[in-house]
Amino acid sequence: MTILSFDIEIKGLKELQRELEELKEGLTLSTVDHWCKKIENQAKLNCPEEHRNSIELTAIQIGSNRFDIRLKGAREALPYLERAIQATLSSMPLTTKALFDVLLRNVEQKISEGTR
Repeated sequence: MTILSFDIEIKGLKELQRELEELKEGLTLSTVDHWCKKIENQAKLNCPEEHRNSIELTAIQIGSNRFDIRLKGAREALPYLERAIQATLSSMPLTTKALFDVLLRNVEQKISEGTR
């Protein structure tokens, strides 16, 4: 009797596993909160002092894998938040980036409403 044994290696499987782990990591409250604080701190660094303390980003879990980002800020602070979000998007995990893309669109809308 002859027993055949062989291994099959699927190229890219490790890369796919790594990407799936990254997606899963992006869907935690601590990850979303980390990016909220990073953006908040960046915006505060660049914002004029009189509006700095008005900036606040808070991550809130509203379901098992659903989050909301609560934003507080003076209208004059919004452009600084916009730039801070834009500057950090490329560093975020894909799922986290999707949340902040929505926040960015909302901030841009608020800014455009203020210039009408």
